[in-house]
Amino acid sequence: MKSATRNSATAYSFACLASERWRIAAMYEDDADASEPTEQFWYHNAGASGLGGSSYIDNVVLRDRDTTGNGSLDERHYYLQNQHHDVVALISTSGSISERINYDPYGSPIGTFTSNANRKGYADYEYDGALGNTYHVRHRVYRSDLGVWTRRDPLGYVDGMGLYEYVNGHPLTSHDALGLASDECYNQSNPAPNCESIREGIDQCDSEFSECMNDCIRNIHDPYGYGWMGCLSNCEAKRAACYGRTIDRAYPRGTRSCLPLSSDSPCCDEYDPSDLYWGANAQCFCKCAGDSDWSRLVRGCLRCLYSCGIPAHKAHEGCYAFADSRDLKRPNWTLAWCYALCGHPGRWLPGDPPGVARPQSEVILVQ
Repeated sequence: MKSATRNSATAYSFACLASERWRIAAMYEDDADASEPTEQFWYHNAGASGLGGSSYIDNVVLRDRDTTGNGSLDERHYYLQNQHHDVVALISTSGSISERINYDPYGSPIGTFTSNANRKGYADYEYDGALGNTYHVRHRVYRSDLGVWTRRDPLGYVDGMGLYEYVNGHPLTSHDALGLASDECYNQSNPAPNCESIREGIDQCDSEFSECMNDCIRNIHDPYGYGWMGCLSNCEAKRAACYGRTIDRAYPRGTRSCLPLSSDSPCCDEYDPSDLYWGANAQCFCKCAGDSDWSRLVRGCLRCLYSCGIPAHKAHEGCYAFADSRDLKRPNWTLAWCYALCGHPGRWLPGDPPGVARPQSEVILVQ
């Protein structure tokens, strides 16, 4: 790619170093002698045990830049985003505002980017100043002045009948960080979850669980532990049911919030590849768990609760109980298969010949 970052007369060719989530981590001048980056980016990594499972994939925290070409990253800027994840300002290390950016509804900058060589813009997409009103968004290129993609949707008609249309005509409430489909978790037909209500309800459930356990301690006198284990199981079942009721109150039947998600939803790709729950890879499990009514409901519920910062074990316990309360059949066989597939490479899986361990490369193929 080309970028005129050091002066207005010379264009430089650069190579990108990207993470496994296709986020630009560093830029190098495309030169045989270039060993140090000219830019380096750091991204948000909030939620899901600090592994980024509930962060918007492209929320950038800061950028370090070499402004002199001597191999030293001598300039640092911090990025500020609005609720739509648009970069709206750059802050220097002294705390002063170095750049302000506004956009029209479809992402065209109002005014121009400044001499800070910033390319992060609308929805944190990568802005291409050479082409103008153009963003590089992983699988496709987006023209903000026209409100369309420059090529057909590789996934087909997942966003309606317009294969070039941007986020199904809902730019104020949606984004598409993969260039494949609008974010089903938080678009207009599926608004953001009622986080405050959920957090308060789950805290109340935890309080009731503690009271239940205290009753067990006071009333169970069983040297062999059988009564204690039964009491513990009863308290855990009550807590799960309470979690389920909390979610059901936040999203009653007929609500448009936290709608079911299919196994090919782009939301599955928002889990960090290293995000685990009980040893199982969350991204793999999200894609593996099938498209039964129960799985689709749980998948949408989990994305909502993760976005509210609910810990993984509470989110799963609550969403499972939530789906069970809707009289949906839990696909236990599929869940067992996915747990083995996504969490225990090298173990036997159903159908494997006795004594033959499946190679790890096959176990993680779903990823």
